[in-house]
Amino acid sequence: MLPYVAFAIIRHTFLLSHSEKVQIWNSIENLLADNHVEVREHAAGVLASLMKGGDEELSRVFRDRAYSEAQSILSKRKQRKLGSGQSIASIHGTILALAASVLSSPYDMPR
Repeated sequence: MLPYVAFAIIRHTFLLSHSEKVQIWNSIENLLADNHVEVREHAAGVLASLMKGGDEELSRVFRDRAYSEAQSILSKRKQRKLGSGQSIASIHGTILALAASVLSSPYDMPR
C-alpha cells in the first residue's frame, strides 16, 4: 500500500492541508522502525519519492531529523554505550532515512 500512498500524496498535494501532509509523513516515517525489513525499505523508498516531488519544508525537516538521529546514534557508539536501548530496526531505519535523503536528489548531494 505504501507506493499507492506516495502516488496519492503527490497527485493530491494541492487538495491536502499541511496538517494532513504532516500526519501522512509522520506515519510513513514511523514505518522506518517497523520490525519487518521489507516495510522499512518500502517506507524509505516512499519517503525518497515524496522528497522528490513533495513539500520542500517537510523534506527539509525530515532530512534534518534523520541527520540529527544519525549523529546521536554515532555519538552513542563512540562513547561505547552500545546498550542504549535502541533496537536494530530503529538504527536500520535511521540509515534508510539517510539513504532516502541521498536518493531523493541523485545528481546533487543534499546538505
